[in-house]
Amino acid sequence: MPSQFSRFNAGTPETSVRQFDVGMFINDDWRMRSNLTLSYGLRYETQTNIHDLTDFAPRAGLAWGIGRRRQ
Repeated sequence: MPSQFSRFNAGTPETSVRQFDVGMFINDDWRMRSNLTLSYGLRYETQTNIHDLTDFAPRAGLAWGIGRRRQ
């Protein structure tokens, strides 16, 4: 059984990575009733280190307010 362990690093321990990231989002809300809202949209995001440029993602949400309606 070893009683001591040593590790020696070789080479340059630093690295440099350049990356540009951009994201865009478009959204709309549709109030179906006074207490029910549908939100929908589309997101696009890309990076310079990823070569796939078709990064579209749909977004959807539903908000339902319960309780008494205020005027």
